[in-house]
Amino acid sequence: MSWLIHIADQAQKSLKRLPKSSAGKILLVLEDIIEDPYFGDIRKVKGEIDTWRRRVGEYRITYVVLVNEKLIKVTDIERKSDHTYR
Repeated sequence: MSWLIHIADQAQKSLKRLPKSSAGKILLVLEDIIEDPYFGDIRKVKGEIDTWRRRVGEYRITYVVLVNEKLIKVTDIERKSDHTYR
């Protein structure tokens, strides 16, 4: 059963700024996340509750999983750098 997904304004803006090839890959991964938010190259974000990040090449998708509501909130999409996790 699929989950609902909400993409925050910040994540939508980031997605629009990406090259089309990278944005396409990220959109495909978002479809996968809707099916199973715990599958793939994910890691729990330290110090956060129910917050995960998924690697897509050089980009990271950060999202919160609200199990009781079957909702995934995508909070950020950014290119990995020295400042990504600060």
